[in-house]
Amino acid sequence: LNLYTAAEVYLEKDIIQDIEKEDFTINNSRYVLVETSLSEFPSDLYQILYDLVVKGYKPILAHPERYSNVANDFEIAQDIINRNIYLQINAGSILGNYGKHVQKAAWHLLEYGYAHFLASDNHCKTQEYILPKAMEEIAKKFDDYFVELLTEINPRKVLQNKDIPYFYLERRIEHEPKKTFMEKIFSLFR
Repeated sequence: LNLYTAAEVYLEKDIIQDIEKEDFTINNSRYVLVETSLSEFPSDLYQILYDLVVKGYKPILAHPERYSNVANDFEIAQDIINRNIYLQINAGSILGNYGKHVQKAAWHLLEYGYAHFLASDNHCKTQEYILPKAMEEIAKKFDDYFVELLTEINPRKVLQNKDIPYFYLERRIEHEPKKTFMEKIFSLFR
């Protein structure tokens, strides 16, 4: 069993100094796991994240599906990723442990490729380790490779301080071919 040092850093105004002083990165890499208030993003969130990126860090925002901002507007997740921030979803969210709204948000983030990591976020509060159950559910809906990407491939790249693509899924939206006026009329009588 190999243990690596890391921390989940609560974002606040002068946190960069603490990250540098205490080396709150994951395994001495450029990656740092961050979180903020679940109820509402602080007004300076994007500035803090920007400052981290400019300093060379690669922030990973923990449990985005649990933030009301993201759960109510999925474009925020895409905006965050466009700002060079990675997203890590919780296994408990996949399994519905935080409610249906959060569960739906977690699955949506997976479907759109807006999740880079899957973590237990267990904090040793229960005897049950739920990560394998969540991995199984994701594999059922998608495939084994997707689970491997979220739980092995990307985490290994973090430990090795390698780059991870921010967007890894090409999503195509198929549109119905446009119908002529006559086709629309005829379809009313079928």
